[in-house]
Amino acid sequence: MPKLKTLTICLLFAFSHCVSSDILVDRSVIDVVAGETRRSDFHILNQGDSPSDISIDVSRVVNPGLPDEERISPDNPREMGLLATPRQFTLAPDERRKVRLSFLHLPADTDSIYRIRVKPTAGQADPSDQANMIKVVFHYELLVIYRPPAPISRYNVSASEQKLTFEHAGNSNFLLYAGRQCLDQSEENCQPLPAKRVYKGASHSFELAPETRYVHFLFKDSGEAKLLEFCGKPLKSCAVKASR
Repeated sequence: MPKLKTLTICLLFAFSHCVSSDILVDRSVIDVVAGETRRSDFHILNQGDSPSDISIDVSRVVNPGLPDEERISPDNPREMGLLATPRQFTLAPDERRKVRLSFLHLPADTDSIYRIRVKPTAGQADPSDQANMIKVVFHYELLVIYRPPAPISRYNVSASEQKLTFEHAGNSNFLLYAGRQCLDQSEENCQPLPAKRVYKGASHSFELAPETRYVHFLFKDSGEAKLLEFCGKPLKSCAVKASR
């Protein structure tokens, strides 16, 4: 009997015959400010036609965003600082299950960053069609941010001929997203810029075309998103206002 191959990939459409675990996770980022709550939840839904076993892996990110970034996974939840319950369970078809996250450490003076990996197993394939069957299993990863009680997402920005650089100068991360570089403020000739999360002590440079005269991003920290705009040559801040 031909073996049923299992791939942990996200390229579902590369194959004409495949089976997916049909698992959905309702959140990709969990962002909590210490002092507001010590718990948060996310939900997992099985949209498939067969049961799926789920396991939850937790890791803490040390030195996030820096060259020596690493993930550690101590067995003791109190050493980890984050407890996820339950860690293993089975979802029946159309069943939805809540996973609770409990923050165990006292608030620190900077962000505590975690990664949660949701690992389902795919349902059983039809035995009559296993010859060319590939079973596809999606692993989902969530970012968990536990910010200090008084988060500050300050930054310094500098521009050179073909770069715009953000240097973190606070104690809590921020996200730059929906960025565009344009020939002018009419925004008729623009190119997208990639999103980037910048952590304490880190910096990031966006590569720009030589003819760029206008750049904007949405800036998100623990509060409301804001629009950042940079104009001219060299680029300088021209506006900071709440996003619509």
